[in-house]
Amino acid sequence: MMRIAIIQYGNYRDAYLDFQNGGEETYRDQKASVDLVAALAPRNQVTTVALMQPDHDVELADGLMSVGVPPGQSFDRRAVRRLMNRLAPDIVVCRTPHPDILDWCRRKSVPTLPFFADILGGASLRARYQTFRLWRTLRSPVFPCIANHSLSASRTTMQALRQPAERIVPWDRQRLVVRPEPKTAPDPASGVSLFYAGALTEPKGVGDAIEAVALMKQGGLVARLTLAGPGDRDHWRAFAGARSVGDQIDLPGVIANRDVRDRMEKADAVLVTSRHGYAEGLPNTLCEAFASRTPAVASDHPSFAERLTDGAGCLFYRAADPSSLAARLTELLTTPDLYESVSAQSASAHESLYVGVEWATLFQTFIDDPTNKGGWVERLNLARIEDALARGK
Repeated sequence: MMRIAIIQYGNYRDAYLDFQNGGEETYRDQKASVDLVAALAPRNQVTTVALMQPDHDVELADGLMSVGVPPGQSFDRRAVRRLMNRLAPDIVVCRTPHPDILDWCRRKSVPTLPFFADILGGASLRARYQTFRLWRTLRSPVFPCIANHSLSASRTTMQALRQPAERIVPWDRQRLVVRPEPKTAPDPASGVSLFYAGALTEPKGVGDAIEAVALMKQGGLVARLTLAGPGDRDHWRAFAGARSVGDQIDLPGVIANRDVRDRMEKADAVLVTSRHGYAEGLPNTLCEAFASRTPAVASDHPSFAERLTDGAGCLFYRAADPSSLAARLTELLTTPDLYESVSAQSASAHESLYVGVEWATLFQTFIDDPTNKGGWVERLNLARIEDALARGK
């Protein structure tokens, strides 16, 4: 029996209990992830550590524990060390680049999978210091590789941490089922519908989306925008009201993941509005938008622009520029040939996004072989993927 610790931000306890009571996923692959971890017990002692969450320490099932670390302790070096010493794991899956936890694993020689979904690096003094700490720590052989989500994030990992491509393992989500037929262009005379799913914050471009709706209204195109996700809904209601589009904005809060896909298919366009300063790899909403065949209008965030082609499943606009967003939306929604061409190419755009091993396979491979005796890192690493991409395979 192994003692396995899984470090993450998500509250495993709440998700596990919600599914036990018939709850639904609030994001893609959530239940599959909860089930995969639960399946490791009782033959192992499994503890999920939820950072920045309410304090708790509970046994959910035989061999399955959940620990919550409140904000005041999540980055307290002494508190983190006490927790890790108490858990005394044999192996660790660290789903966030937490320097203190990773350094504890290095010092204790505990085989650890850094399993990130983060764009690493940054120009600020704090970001440079954090990157330096990660670089110094992750060179250790206790980490068989450094896994990161998507091609873009994996490339930044290699560059920021000055690690060879042979040590980087890109991972991806489970593939979605793509709607069989592309969509036909809407009739803008009867109004159009837009859909956004994600955190309701300024860095995610929510304000830019509302401003764009106001500009479209001034231009004679009325759009109803749904903004689904966690955040301060009262703030954004007031923001929309001040721009005279309060009656055009719907803020349902967090919705079930199956409803996200349903709303995407019913919408005329999907918005992906992250500003350049928002550190993310490839958002799930792009994959879901392409699978729904509803054209997306996305910011020219470096992580998107590097992987996608304007006109193939999506149109790009200048990030943090509501007038650019309004112009691209108007162009898409009033040009039937363009709309139908973008939708027609969304299936191939969806397929192009999947690069790297599926997350569940990577997770289980590490659990089964945490020191890479079977050579799985050599089979799955970024160097092999880049070589295959260069050869057009």
